[in-house]
Amino acid sequence: IEKFPGAESAATETLFKKNKNVLFFGIFSSDGKTLTPRRTIYNSDLLDEHELNHSIINQATAQYSKNFAQSSFGLIKIQNISSTFHFPVIGISFPFTNSGKGILVCYLKLDKFLETFQSTGATQTFLVNSDGRVLAHPDIRLIEQNVRFSDLPIFKSMKESKVNSGLTRYKDKSGEWFMGSFKKIPNADVG
Repeated sequence: IEKFPGAESAATETLFKKNKNVLFFGIFSSDGKTLTPRRTIYNSDLLDEHELNHSIINQATAQYSKNFAQSSFGLIKIQNISSTFHFPVIGISFPFTNSGKGILVCYLKLDKFLETFQSTGATQTFLVNSDGRVLAHPDIRLIEQNVRFSDLPIFKSMKESKVNSGLTRYKDKSGEWFMGSFKKIPNADVG
């Protein structure tokens, strides 16, 4: 899109028709601390459906730019940005190189993704980022409130572990015992 600006409308139509949960994507320059937009594309149909406009996307980008800017150092960053939208949304940034340092940022509505995080019996599955912020959980309120699970023993075990997966027995704050397992997703800094 950056090399062929005239192709933007065709690419946008294809992207948003095939990926109805994509709210936005943009290419940014970064100094490692802030983002400067080079090209931004909004899913106007999805924004209209939720009675939102471009300014909410720009607000989210400004609010989380410091986190997303870390992608200029080669990191993939995933951030819960639901509190800005009041429905489950994650922002993903990753390095994008085309004539210099760049970052691609994409905002995804989580409807379909959350279907895989439903509780069954005694099992509860959730996804957190490196700060312990809930990215996906069967209880949507926890996502929308941008809750942090960094105090959970299973999260601490995952953060401290030298291996990408593990199983541990732990006691929560109320004294109840749990069996927990984790699986890190290495390049995305989530688990």
